[in-house]
Amino acid sequence: MLAIVMTAALQFDGDELLEFRSEADMGSDGYRRVVENLRSIRDTNENIKYAYIMRRTDDPSTLEFIADAMSLAPEDEMDEDGDGILSDEEIAPILGDTYPIDEYPVLRDEAFYHPSVDNELLPDQWGLMMASYAPIYDRNGNVAAVIGTDVVVDDFQRQTQATLLPFMLFIFALILLLTLLTLVIFRYQSE
Repeated sequence: MLAIVMTAALQFDGDELLEFRSEADMGSDGYRRVVENLRSIRDTNENIKYAYIMRRTDDPSTLEFIADAMSLAPEDEMDEDGDGILSDEEIAPILGDTYPIDEYPVLRDEAFYHPSVDNELLPDQWGLMMASYAPIYDRNGNVAAVIGTDVVVDDFQRQTQATLLPFMLFIFALILLLTLLTLVIFRYQSE
């Protein structure tokens, strides 16, 4: 997760991101490129559910969305459950939407200083997630924004189990083999 978000941060121009201030900017070609780039990052990494860019606000406990991979998506694409109604969880954040970060210590305290990953699984309106973040810099080396990517925990747990099971089977087989080898050596030694 950290490698993906660090590489993704390099794909954005912090100076360009600073120019996006109002919903009117969402119609610009530059904004469309940013959203398409976020979409590409999300779509080429099968485990990533959400990709977004946020910036600081005057309130240190609140960030503001600049863009989300789904910011310009049509409603039928956002309607994940296909019921024809967009629930709060299905509505993509748009430029200027705020996000409280008091309950997200890594996003609040670390994300704007260095690439980081949540230390624990954290719930928000979109579900239980594991998130990673990386700062995006402007031409003067100042942090203009932070990019975040989220992995749905169900996918994370499934992957962890898929990786852990073969490893555990290998360890069990290795212990069994060493036990048998030890018994054979003791038998030969006692004879």
